[in-house]
Amino acid sequence: MTTHDETRESPGTTQGPSPTALALILALGLIGLLLLLSLLAPSETAIRPERLEELVSQDMIERIEVVEGRLIGRLRQPLVIEEEGHQSLTKDIIVPMPDEDVVIEALARWRASGVALSVGTDRGRWLRESAWMAAIGGLLLFGLYNLVQQARTHRRTGSPRERLVRARKDLEEGRMTQEEYERRVSEIAPEL
Repeated sequence: MTTHDETRESPGTTQGPSPTALALILALGLIGLLLLLSLLAPSETAIRPERLEELVSQDMIERIEVVEGRLIGRLRQPLVIEEEGHQSLTKDIIVPMPDEDVVIEALARWRASGVALSVGTDRGRWLRESAWMAAIGGLLLFGLYNLVQQARTHRRTGSPRERLVRARKDLEEGRMTQEEYERRVSEIAPEL
């Protein structure tokens, strides 16, 4: 039986990060991704126009802004809103613009009840939505790039399963010691 140097790599394989380092990198990446997505996520909760009327009548709305086909309301204090079976704690609400005549009448009524009204452009929301879409698009592109890179690597060196089969065959035919086989398996296992 021939002996092999323990540090020898088989042709075409590369030494990657240890499984512990890889798990730590992935965990930190996931935490960073969750933080990014939560910062970019829309902060408003969508409600029905009738629910907005209820909140105004209960004096829970601080101000309402008319913005590009929708009404954005700011609550006086955070409130748990239940819409369509979902509950969310929010301070901002968004309502699709109902009929224009109804809105004009409602705005006059709300102003008389003391709700601050304004008309504006929703540039901040547009920037957040654009950043959100860019982040999701970037993640999809990164995933596609990663798949292409894995396919290229597997074309050159074989898939992890193929390399495990070759290592097992080398062990059975005596071209590799048990220690070398175990080391090779521990290198390939994180790729599975």
